[in-house]
Amino acid sequence: MFNEIMNLQIMFFVLLFLGYFLRKRDVINSEGKKSLNRLLLYVVLPCNIVNAFRIELESEILGVFIRVLLISVAIQFMCWLIGKFGYNWVEPRKRSVLQYATACSNAGFIGNPVAEGVFGTVGLLYTSAFLIPQRIIMWSAGISYFTTGISFKERVKKVLLHPCIIAVIIGGIIMFLKPAIPTLCYDIIKKIGDTNTVLSMLIIGTVLAEVPLKSVFSKEAFLYSILRLIILPLIVFLGCKAMGFGGEEIGISVVLTAMPAGSTSVILAQQYDGDSEYAIKLVVLSTLLLFVSLPMWLMIIQ
Repeated sequence: MFNEIMNLQIMFFVLLFLGYFLRKRDVINSEGKKSLNRLLLYVVLPCNIVNAFRIELESEILGVFIRVLLISVAIQFMCWLIGKFGYNWVEPRKRSVLQYATACSNAGFIGNPVAEGVFGTVGLLYTSAFLIPQRIIMWSAGISYFTTGISFKERVKKVLLHPCIIAVIIGGIIMFLKPAIPTLCYDIIKKIGDTNTVLSMLIIGTVLAEVPLKSVFSKEAFLYSILRLIILPLIVFLGCKAMGFGGEEIGISVVLTAMPAGSTSVILAQQYDGDSEYAIKLVVLSTLLLFVSLPMWLMIIQ
């Protein structure tokens, strides 16, 4: 399990360094970076989201699926409260990044293989349940964190018409109604969606190339990492114990809550004029510290 986590982290940073190198060499210039960002947001991520909703709900595991889903809803509400009242002292461009990074982790990328390694194939199904509320928040309230400078009507319009929100709606229809869609269409969507990790890391690397590396190790980024990797999963662990949950429900919920800041923090900060350099610090440092925190949580839940 530890080797698998190490391999994931190494892959993460190799791709990030490749983006860094290509930007430094000007193979990807500033205009190219913007084009890659738009390609990710409007094509790749929507396909990745639609594909994530293609899950089968077998009756014997439906109970665990629903409990994990409800726990995830409670976690998202907790993160919303933290974002609403916990960062009022931070200047607006950084506040939007902190609010988004608190609500939306990197569970979709790192969490899936970790859950499969700990709980087997069924872990992927439970992970899908856990990620449904986060994906909805990611492309609704999450986007609203970066669009506070416009009217409420315009903000709602931007959120509802965002390609990723449309993808969530389509994904929900596919999951619950099971429409007859040609296999070829699913194959195309999956192939496009599978480029999400590579493209996301390349884009983050291009942004990192414009940030002094020593600034990543800042006090603010460290404090955020403690919140993301230790405090939030600890609250979930104690809360699940108090509610009488156990087994897969508590294990999946704690492990996925203990994931680092989502890479989309950087993508959206770039897209909506947030502090993308600040977002880079949160993503990189919290991912580095995952090497220490995740083995600890795996030992606790096992």
